[in-house]
Amino acid sequence: MQDKTAVKLSISDKALIGMDPFDSLQQLSEHGFTHIHFSHKWQSADPLTGDELERLQRNLAASNLQVLDVHGMQLSIAAEDAQERQLAFDMFRRRLEITHILSGDAMVCHVPEREFDDAVLARYIDGLQRLEDDVRNLGIIIALENHYKKENDRRTLSACFEKFDSSYIGFTFDPGHASISGNLTWLLENCMDRLTILHLNDNDGVQDKHWLPFQSEGVVDWEAVVQGIAKSPYRKPVQLEVFWRQDKHASRPEFLDAANKASQKLHNKICDLRAVS
Repeated sequence: MQDKTAVKLSISDKALIGMDPFDSLQQLSEHGFTHIHFSHKWQSADPLTGDELERLQRNLAASNLQVLDVHGMQLSIAAEDAQERQLAFDMFRRRLEITHILSGDAMVCHVPEREFDDAVLARYIDGLQRLEDDVRNLGIIIALENHYKKENDRRTLSACFEKFDSSYIGFTFDPGHASISGNLTWLLENCMDRLTILHLNDNDGVQDKHWLPFQSEGVVDWEAVVQGIAKSPYRKPVQLEVFWRQDKHASRPEFLDAANKASQKLHNKICDLRAVS
């Protein structure tokens, strides 16, 4: 059972959009977060430099925050072009090293997002096979994240969970993406036993807004999500992948207060369900 009296909460380092992510860490800590999901440069082909890594580690220590897990790179290990694919492998391995240095236990890898067919799926699985020894040697789990396309999610996650065991391949659950793909129920029924990373957020069912859970305009069924998490083996802190937007919250501190309250509400609901199960 999770402990309500010593609540640990995590949030993406992208939360305070428009602010340097390293400088934002102190604010995250001051608003009750104990961990971060490290995402900085996940969409860039430029690796994190040594100076950036040192600065990050100093700011983490100063703000008393820990890295829970890490977002992998945007580049696709299923790319058909040989050079693009090799770059993806190189950046994947570098991101693994960063995850290990930051003491993260898992790294996100998106399911294929582009054109999807049998050949793409085969290259994706082959890529995971090639990387398996590197990942296992660092003691990290690769957590495949559901995205916007129903078929891509269902075929990729099913095939990878059949091919690889849970000590290597886990699941990153993004209910915001699921509200767009229409896959929420399927994911809750078929993937939560692999749950490794949480990207909790909401939207309007059309665009990836990264709103807070329980926001009135949101469409995610949070009661179903809470039940899914409660029944899963996941025991890490509740983690949000949400962004400050001025049209929803007048200031960053107001947003972080609301984010903390939403996280606490999710944590308590999960605890309550586990206490009676």
